[in-house]
Amino acid sequence: MITALSEVTRGRFLATVGALLLVLNFGLFFNGLQNGFTFDDEFVIVKSPYTQDLSRVVDIFTAPNWTGDRKVKNTYRPLTVVSFAANAAVLPGAPPMRVVNVGLHALTCLLVLVLAWQLLGRKDIALATALLFSAHPLHVEDVTSLVGRAEVMSTLFSLLACVLFLESVRNARHAHGTTLRVVAAGAYLLGMLSKESAIPTVALLGILYLHALQNRPGGLRSSTPREHVANAVPFLLAFSVYFLARHNAMGVFISTHLHATTRLDNPLFHVSFLERELTALSVFGRYLTLFVFPARLSADYSYDAIPVVTTPWTLEVLLPTALLVGALGWLLASLWRKSVVGVVLSLWLVPYALFSNLLLLVGTIMADRLMYMPSVGLCLLVSILLLDPSRLRASLPFRLPTWHQQAAWTVVVAATLALGARTVARNRDWKDDFTLFSSALEVVPGSAKVRFNLALAHARRGEDAQALQHAERALALLSDYPDARILVGNLYQRTGQAQKAAEVFQDGQVPTSGEKARLTQAGLLQAQQKWEELLALSQEGLRRNANDVNMLGYQATALYGLKRYREVEPVLLKAASLTPERPIFHQHLGVLYAEQLGDLGRALQHLRKAVELERRPDEVAKLRTMITKVEAAHAGGGH
Repeated sequence: MITALSEVTRGRFLATVGALLLVLNFGLFFNGLQNGFTFDDEFVIVKSPYTQDLSRVVDIFTAPNWTGDRKVKNTYRPLTVVSFAANAAVLPGAPPMRVVNVGLHALTCLLVLVLAWQLLGRKDIALATALLFSAHPLHVEDVTSLVGRAEVMSTLFSLLACVLFLESVRNARHAHGTTLRVVAAGAYLLGMLSKESAIPTVALLGILYLHALQNRPGGLRSSTPREHVANAVPFLLAFSVYFLARHNAMGVFISTHLHATTRLDNPLFHVSFLERELTALSVFGRYLTLFVFPARLSADYSYDAIPVVTTPWTLEVLLPTALLVGALGWLLASLWRKSVVGVVLSLWLVPYALFSNLLLLVGTIMADRLMYMPSVGLCLLVSILLLDPSRLRASLPFRLPTWHQQAAWTVVVAATLALGARTVARNRDWKDDFTLFSSALEVVPGSAKVRFNLALAHARRGEDAQALQHAERALALLSDYPDARILVGNLYQRTGQAQKAAEVFQDGQVPTSGEKARLTQAGLLQAQQKWEELLALSQEGLRRNANDVNMLGYQATALYGLKRYREVEPVLLKAASLTPERPIFHQHLGVLYAEQLGDLGRALQHLRKAVELERRPDEVAKLRTMITKVEAAHAGGGH
């Protein structure tokens, strides 16, 4: 056991392995470090005022701020948001943030090793588990995707709580046992403040406590009620502090926004109980398939990537059901027999239960990133199967083969290399939104969200025909998809098809209230050239949010249509200042100064800035043609 080793030996081993894991992880994720902000990074990091100002730490802990909008009662992950703000203050930009993610992942891998070593007392199994966990491509979304940091931090602190608590129970009669227990409770609190997925860790701690008591001299009879209370109180306090802070920020203990989850994000909210359970069981099988053979990974599995299952008499339901029932039975039998295998299975099934959609519905039907914590138990189970199958035989009704150690390590190394190669390849998918959703389309062509986001990526590249194709397909897959409808309408307008745009915006499948309704109505008014009504609508939107860039754009369009050119200028300047990375507002300012205000010097300044920001070759060519004309006019005596 670890506790039987000298502190010097243990320290040297952990230092050596920690350095190895750090090097290994940076090697695995090196080709993804230069990737940009992708997918949810835009809303959670780039556009959030909280992540751009570290002085707002108090606000971060007192508001539901995951997407940077106090009005949205979505999720409470203040510690992760603080880490983004600190990152932005010290080393801003996507690559430095990703370096931190890799470092946190490496530290998590080290804690995986320590916990495995504590449970099994074997360095080889612990090392094999850490290697498999490090290299698994299911974790690319947690590490290479910046918002995946929430999952990594939550798991890191959860594992730290488990390691410290187990050590405190084994040293209950020593003075530092109490200190370890209190620090473990603090780690548990930090995990919950990173992401709510750490909440079930308290159940893991209870199972660890039971296992530790069962296997110490005297067994359960050696424990006392006072000892139970002393071990439980710090964690109950941490649990209470978290939920009080959550209630203070969100006004509720449990998120109430989930009832409004759309069919797009999790269609299981909109089907019968039986269909929900059957589909969730099929998803359990999909997760296991990806763990064993992670060839086809996607950034999204929302509607209609995973069809709703309506009958139990299919292999996609029967096989996962048998596996899940067998795993649960194995877990209970192992705990009854005081086998550590029960703890290992708990490390997989307890965190999985939270997002499984079997017990309660969550905001998504499936996501690679959610398997980060459960894969700890799966990696440990595989390592035991290869390196010490005798532990499993004691809790199984059938015999397992005994592997030669050299052969077993050959399998471990080969698996690590194969998984690592897939991880390196998967990093490239997360380069930008275009590569990300192009790869996702190959895996889940039926996902409306994948089609929509790929359409957006094409639109940003100036590829309007391809953008319209995917946006229309997204709308065909899900007619009540407001974002897709708005995009289709805007693309029709951009390509000069005002009548088609009006038809799209007038369709009955549009929202009747909220931001999406205003954007839909604005698009329709623009297509119909009803400038006065568009101006009134944009002003109403700006009263709600003075920095709404979409409404600023519509306001500028309305004022331009009304020939109130002097009023257009400050609106476009504000929009350009709020989105310094976007060339479109500088382009509009250049046209405004050149054609309406007669300030050719300023026109050239903004057109050149637009060229500097623009990445689409055809748009750059158009801008350069405009610049040439303005330069000629300027040289001819213009202002």
